[in-house]
Amino acid sequence: MQLLAIILFELFSLYSMKNRSAGFTMIELILVVAIVAILTAVAFVAVNPAKRLMDSRNANRQGAVKGLSEAIVNYSLENSSFPLGVTGDLKMVGTAANGCAVACGEESTGDDCVNLEGALQKYLEPLPVDPKNGTQEMSGYAVVSLGANAFKIVACYTEGDEGIEVIVK
Repeated sequence: MQLLAIILFELFSLYSMKNRSAGFTMIELILVVAIVAILTAVAFVAVNPAKRLMDSRNANRQGAVKGLSEAIVNYSLENSSFPLGVTGDLKMVGTAANGCAVACGEESTGDDCVNLEGALQKYLEPLPVDPKNGTQEMSGYAVVSLGANAFKIVACYTEGDEGIEVIVK
């Protein structure tokens, strides 16, 4: 009896293999597409592109703050003073005459901007602007003199919990 069952099973297997086409069934294709979609969704969530873009913009801001600080240092070494307009009041760097008051970290900038375009042109061309919210009129970076030989530059529009500033003494 078992021998008959084995023979029938083998015959059925050979018959079904001969009559089966070489392609994939619809169920197999649907399963593969579903698995690929799930893996893609998991990878997309793991990568978190919004956070990556935020980190990229903050890195750009760090570079801009460093570039501005180096340009001001070079200017002050050549001219024995800070550029005109860099005072003890935190001011937005930009070409606008007024309307520059914004929250900048834990501080606020004054209403007037400080135009460093001409003074720093030799050292930094063009002046950096914030990658998300900055314009030439209001760059998104603020500067304040901390005394005779010290100053601070702050990125005003940082994203996340990261505060970006450079203090040069």
